[in-house]
Amino acid sequence: MLKKLSALLVLLIVISSVSSTYAAQLDVSIPKNSEEFMPTYQFTRIVTIQYDVDSKLAELVGDSQQKISFDINSGNAAILIDLINSELQEKSFVKVTGISGKYSAIITPRTESLGIEYSIVLNPILQNHFIGNFATLDSQWSGFSIPEEIPIDTQYGSYDINSPKSIFAVMPPQIAEYLSGSDVVMNILKVSLIDASGISELPLSQWESLFDPTSLMSESEKYKFSGNVLTNYSMGICTIFREICQDKIFQEDFTINGEQYQIRSI
Repeated sequence: MLKKLSALLVLLIVISSVSSTYAAQLDVSIPKNSEEFMPTYQFTRIVTIQYDVDSKLAELVGDSQQKISFDINSGNAAILIDLINSELQEKSFVKVTGISGKYSAIITPRTESLGIEYSIVLNPILQNHFIGNFATLDSQWSGFSIPEEIPIDTQYGSYDINSPKSIFAVMPPQIAEYLSGSDVVMNILKVSLIDASGISELPLSQWESLFDPTSLMSESEKYKFSGNVLTNYSMGICTIFREICQDKIFQEDFTINGEQYQIRSI
């Protein structure tokens, strides 16, 4: 799942899956003398509702897959830029000056379950970052969470990309009305999708780091290799020396009008 990126000075590869974060991945390369850089955040969540084939929910869901997808940019997501900056100003000099990205949600009915897969990719443009003498790096900007609504102007109208419940806007209204009868379902679908707070909770000094001085070695000259020194930081890597990475699963049974169901968020 890790991605490898070429970088001029610093390469951060982060996969965070702590209890408060369902799935947040950060990939970024930061050149030493750059005035700005653009990381990639990816937020992923899968919600599955199990039901019997003869249940009321199975009848309402039907068998047609639906997908909602749209682009995120500085024009339709100015509120997102403001919300990220509002949190970052409390802990970092870094400021978001622009953003791009993609939102998608896929609804897949199956014989005995309904699956909803959410994916949000954000590419903010960041400025005012600080890199010292190969040993100092402001990394507090890397983790942030947004509990508020994030309404984006889309072809579907105003759409809150931070709420799992927003997907009901493109589903038959009777499905949302039926599921609203369960507090269990509503509580799980209330948890914000954009939450990368776990990334900055671990101090950078505790991350895995690797210094690559290849460009400084005289032996590399005969291969006409030239470049810059790389320092690689990684967090969330699974190795035999660390505990096995596991999915964070939240699972609850619930009942609506006497019918038994189960919701699972991973």
